[in-house]
Amino acid sequence: MVNAEAFRALVEEHAPWGTGVSSVEVARTGGRLVVTVTADNPTLFIGSDGSRLRAVRRTVRQLTGDDTARVTVKAA
Repeated sequence: MVNAEAFRALVEEHAPWGTGVSSVEVARTGGRLVVTVTADNPTLFIGSDGSRLRAVRRTVRQLTGDDTARVTVKAA
């Protein structure tokens, strides 16, 4: 099992400078892992074509072995 600090480090690794990630929440709802990233500038984190978010989602799924893991981004 991966702990919350590992998810935070993963998000910080993929977040560009100026994103302002304030929190990373990890929850399991309905048997599905949900990672919620709260950022001051979520569009920077997501990327213009969504590539950064896809990279984070792919890495989370590889770390956990859960193909249904979900990563969401919301504004602070």
